[in-house]
Amino acid sequence: QGHYRWRYDNGGENAFNAGTGDDGSVTIGTSKNINTDILGSNRSTNADGILKTVSSFGSSTGGTTLVVSSATGLTAGDEVFLVNLQGDSTNNGNVGNYEFLVISSISSNTLTFATTIQNLYGATTSNSDLTGQKVILQRVPQWTDVTINSGGRLSANEWNGTSGGIIVFRATGTVTINSG
Repeated sequence: QGHYRWRYDNGGENAFNAGTGDDGSVTIGTSKNINTDILGSNRSTNADGILKTVSSFGSSTGGTTLVVSSATGLTAGDEVFLVNLQGDSTNNGNVGNYEFLVISSISSNTLTFATTIQNLYGATTSNSDLTGQKVILQRVPQWTDVTINSGGRLSANEWNGTSGGIIVFRATGTVTINSG
């Protein structure tokens, strides 16, 4: 079952941000997965929207670091989407919290961001306890023009109980979906 939500904005930030276009243009004529396929014309390794599970945060509130399952495929300068996708039956007050961040540096699996993490993603009022929480981080592709031709399909990994189900990208040019 698929649920789609199209937003022609950047999640309520102060100014519209179409991105940088650094990943180049995208033309999709078959089924492609943003989390596993190389799509941008300027990319040669690693999926455009590579997906990571968040293991821990460097601070109980705020801070500029977090640890992911693996930093492979991420680089300094990448914009990422951080979101709490699911909590447990008791701790779910921070589900749905999200923000966009820019990676300033990477050391092993620890990511440091250019700005402070603004939201809470933990089980309670702290990011120190992730019990029952499904928090993910996904690279935000920076495309120019995006064309999905007839017969083409852009998808994400299916929700597997831990992660998946998110398509997020920025486009400096046009986004065209050709049906039929």
